[in-house]
Amino acid sequence: MYKSQILLTTVFCCLLMAACSPNYNRYSSDSPAVIKKGIKKIAVLTPDITVYELGAGGSQTPIGDQTATAKRNFLDQTKKSLEAKGFSTRVIDTNGADSVTFLEVLAMYKTVNEAIQKKKPTETKKTFDFEIGSMDSLCKVYDTDAFLFLVGWDTEPSSSRQAAAAAGVVIGVLTGVTVTLHEPSLLSVGLVDSRGKIVFYNMDKSVDEWKFSKQKDSDKLTKNLFEDLFSKIK
Repeated sequence: MYKSQILLTTVFCCLLMAACSPNYNRYSSDSPAVIKKGIKKIAVLTPDITVYELGAGGSQTPIGDQTATAKRNFLDQTKKSLEAKGFSTRVIDTNGADSVTFLEVLAMYKTVNEAIQKKKPTETKKTFDFEIGSMDSLCKVYDTDAFLFLVGWDTEPSSSRQAAAAAGVVIGVLTGVTVTLHEPSLLSVGLVDSRGKIVFYNMDKSVDEWKFSKQKDSDKLTKNLFEDLFSKIK
């Protein structure tokens, strides 16, 4: 049973690594002109991010303190990055006062977000046309030109997974067959204007590269995701 868990996890991670690609940028057909001319104020929703403890057999258990830290880190760096480029920002607390208002909006965005992630980069290289429905009324209520969504997850190894990884090293030495366990992560960012169109989208899929609750990592990843956008609208 123990060996089968390691094998299944290894196969899963190998498949995930094969599917992963470097972060890439996607724009709607009329961007970045729309962003440069029509978006000055951006409302940033509380990041929808969860950090999981990944077990030896692939089980996932949310880690509350690391999740809270990751959300705070990404929110702070996102605001800093946008404000450094001249945008004014405000925070939409989707975990508190604004939770009811944005419940359906966030659900719709996450549905579209999943659809985008199923597409190959080549499929949307020339045409990127995704929307979540008009946001005009919410833009007026919250006095903003656009809403920014951050959605993703990260994994950290459990003690049993670390033990399994150590056992894999021993197995590799004895048999020449390497058993490697990985901790994947994914983070996407989407900017939605008053029409409900996603005018900027970027995503990073990585394996063993980031620790979301570590400020140095979250700061660098945030900057990476916005780098191409900022170069297009300078």
